[in-house]
Amino acid sequence: MALKAGVYKFTTTFREKVTGEYIFYTFAVTVEESKEIEKFELVSPVRESVTHPIVIENPTNEDIKVTRSQFTFTNDYLEITPDELVIKAHEAREFNVNFRPLIVSEQQQEIVFKNPTLGEFKYSLTLKGVPQTSLRSLAFKCALG
Repeated sequence: MALKAGVYKFTTTFREKVTGEYIFYTFAVTVEESKEIEKFELVSPVRESVTHPIVIENPTNEDIKVTRSQFTFTNDYLEITPDELVIKAHEAREFNVNFRPLIVSEQQQEIVFKNPTLGEFKYSLTLKGVPQTSLRSLAFKCALG
């Protein structure tokens, strides 16, 4: 199984046990970079947050450490949590994409997850900051004097 883009070459040989006859095939398989894995939309009122999970699967036989720094994006209103996870062999864990806009806006964003063992995965996001439906007021009680 190819986890990363590249050209993989291998040979397969088939033998007849009784006569010893054989035939072999040589393969060259080109694995291209992945297109976007998932598209999702995050809509949140200004100064409130919304979260969407990203599931990372580990198909290998070894435990893999995944950190927040392996995700790249250019939006100040996005955050990836937790900081670090260890994904055990043949298991899946999730990171959360948190979006908390400070202004009303709509934009496209790409998040790229790049791990030396698992490869590169792209996610396409539509981010929408919408006006608040109602303003919350803060009430303070304190003694004077």
